[in-house]
Amino acid sequence: MTTKIKMSSLCAFVIMLAASLASADFRWGWTDKTPANWDTPGRWTENTAGWVQTQNLPGNTDKVVFVNDNGGPCTVVTEEVVNQLVLGQDGSGITAPLIVADGGSITTGVAWSAVGYNKGFCTLTVEAGGSVTFGQHLWVGFLKNLDETFSTGTIDIYGYVRVNEMTGLGWNGGTGFINVYDGGILDLHNFNAEGLSDPTKDVSINENSLINILSGGTIYLDGNQKSKIDAFSDVDRIIGCDGEGEVVTVWDEAMDKTIVTGIISLFDLSNITITDASRHIVPEDDPETTEDESLEFAIENMFEDGYTVNDMQTIFEADPAGAGAVYYVEFSTNQPAKVNTLRLQMNQDPEPEPARAINYFRLLAKSLGSETYDIVLYGQPIDTPYDLTDMTMDVMFPVVATDYRVEFTGNDDQGPRIQELSATGTFEEDLSTISQVWETARLSIIDSAPVKGDFPAANSFEEGEGVDSLQTIFEDNIPADSDSLLGPNIYYIDWATDNIVEVESLSFKVSHDALEEPLPGVEPADPDRAVNHVTIRAMSINSDTYDVVLYDGDVPVPNDGPFIGQAVLETPVRARNFRAEFTGHIEASGPRINELDAVGRIIPESYFDLTGDGMVNNPDFAVIAADWQLDTSATESTVIDDFESYTDLNNSNWEIELGDFYSAISLITNPAEAHGGSKALRWEYDVAAGSEYSDIAGIILTLDTPLNPADYSRMTIWINRGAENGEVSSFAVNLLSANDAVLASAVTAVDEPAGVYEQLVVDLGSIQAQAGDIAKINLHITKDTGITGGAGVIDIDDIEVSAACESPLADYNGDCIVNFDDIELMLREWLQGA
Repeated sequence: MTTKIKMSSLCAFVIMLAASLASADFRWGWTDKTPANWDTPGRWTENTAGWVQTQNLPGNTDKVVFVNDNGGPCTVVTEEVVNQLVLGQDGSGITAPLIVADGGSITTGVAWSAVGYNKGFCTLTVEAGGSVTFGQHLWVGFLKNLDETFSTGTIDIYGYVRVNEMTGLGWNGGTGFINVYDGGILDLHNFNAEGLSDPTKDVSINENSLINILSGGTIYLDGNQKSKIDAFSDVDRIIGCDGEGEVVTVWDEAMDKTIVTGIISLFDLSNITITDASRHIVPEDDPETTEDESLEFAIENMFEDGYTVNDMQTIFEADPAGAGAVYYVEFSTNQPAKVNTLRLQMNQDPEPEPARAINYFRLLAKSLGSETYDIVLYGQPIDTPYDLTDMTMDVMFPVVATDYRVEFTGNDDQGPRIQELSATGTFEEDLSTISQVWETARLSIIDSAPVKGDFPAANSFEEGEGVDSLQTIFEDNIPADSDSLLGPNIYYIDWATDNIVEVESLSFKVSHDALEEPLPGVEPADPDRAVNHVTIRAMSINSDTYDVVLYDGDVPVPNDGPFIGQAVLETPVRARNFRAEFTGHIEASGPRINELDAVGRIIPESYFDLTGDGMVNNPDFAVIAADWQLDTSATESTVIDDFESYTDLNNSNWEIELGDFYSAISLITNPAEAHGGSKALRWEYDVAAGSEYSDIAGIILTLDTPLNPADYSRMTIWINRGAENGEVSSFAVNLLSANDAVLASAVTAVDEPAGVYEQLVVDLGSIQAQAGDIAKINLHITKDTGITGGAGVIDIDDIEVSAACESPLADYNGDCIVNFDDIELMLREWLQGA
């Protein structure tokens, strides 16, 4: 099969070639696996009079090439300017990863650049604070070759990437992926969508390529290109949140930019299950007693815009009790979710008779592990009347939850009309890292200054528990001569979490007395029970004082109903011990506190902190010592091919690589020439002799059943080299996907050691999940110009895969043994917080 370059791109391709010839070439690495920075002298080779190692660094007139040579990662921490950047050109294997770190940048000239040019598998990562500006076109996974090999390029964006002209993924038969992560920005000049409707035209994202916008990531395009983005989204070539979310595209006329984001809509018909749909009536004469009455409830009435029996259909029955009735719906998401924004659409009659209105709305959630709706995500009065009004609200205090409850307080005796309630946010797969870190289950009260009898944690940390929902937790009257730690009229609680936590945001609720009429369900009481100042502190790691202030602010007194204080910390704080201080409105009356919560990360699962004390220190060495030299490598292996069942190779799955015209394979039947058993495979190759020629040779085994690399740790192959093998540029064992993308490689010499079998090991742990299964095994030789070449023999035997090992915690690098390599990793974090 022959692959043709699109004729519409041929002119541009010739221009590309001319541009590349006009500049000096620099190449990174040459199989050196040691990580290094871009500006490290001696890590580049330069094409001056042939390829030679150089102390020079690429400049603004030079072409920079990363060959598929399995080289070590290159990190950019400086501001670099080059003419052209090409990753994944020629060679065999995988391209050295290019990483643009915080503070680093790459800017190219007016010349095309590529991430994945003509061969192999390559990755460009732009970290937060890093940036790359491409001065002309950018091709991601550009070319498919005449021999059916092609390039696969991936760009992971956490920082900023700008492309000044056209962008193409899989433009001429390759495969391209771009992932825009939280905080990442992809700023594009132009996209071409003509090929989606006309196969003779070019298209910026071809089949088998895609752009994935994660929650918090953003794409900008110059001008109004909304229709192009929508077209790609319709065919799943631009997706949101790994395909679990939606692609949202808007044109900002003031900016003259098309803005593209990916969101997950948490509450919609496919993602919620109604668990209760009752109205909650609060009798005027007894606000602490409730009467529930179940009603028939149609989910479409609540969560699908415009679905009503008539335009003003109410979903709640009229309430003869009049104003103050609280209606509610309880529902759950299919998996735990963190809500970021809410949208409420209400149908209410216009003036002068605003019936069926709502005057208060709030959304509550059950924190994970709680049996009550203990978190208020949103709760505010609503001005009435509204006439068919939309409200969009940001949630200041996101929390991970599955169960939610929405409450509406009616304005009159007519049941309120609600058309739609929707939310956006993220589904949380790893609940060990993000959670409500202060809750009754994880809380241990260690001290409390004057309290009313025994102190139940639920009165402070879970709304609605205790003697009643407004129960004060503090005694009245702290005299000036008391032995209170903080002085007169300052009440406090000290507590500790079970483990070190990293606090990201705070929320607290104090019960105040109404300035005028109380809100429904709020008991009117003595306004002296108010709080006028709140301070929340933390004891930093290794400190013995509360030295970090998380929140410090006044509270308006009196406040009309419960006051909810919220804060998102600019820098997350790690601690185990905390204190909340409340200043009473007057000395004589202890204040009422309903709720104190926080969201953050639980630290014990930290990578290097094996003991969970929040530090990488001597106790962690004790854990390593206990597992020192423990080898957990799998002892069982699976044979892929040992050639023992063969009588000949006529019906085998071995074949000569396309484009290799001189190789031959045969079956060895002499046990003395095999590694194990009595048979092996002999590969006789011949690459063109003479330094003026380039050539390739290769053989391929197609597996009957592809292998999932996640199930295995490594593949081993035994080879025996002939004594007269000629010089070549490279010899590699490549593991290929079904479409011939290189997933992993092992590079070795073709000529030595000769006459003995040597085991080659291909590491499977580096294969990315998105790359796919292992479908083929390829032994491949490349001879570039300037290399002598010639004929040779390689015998192959006993190809096996080993199952993935179950490493102990101290095996940081996952190589199945605890040794000095793991200590080296630990020392990078020595005496730092986990």
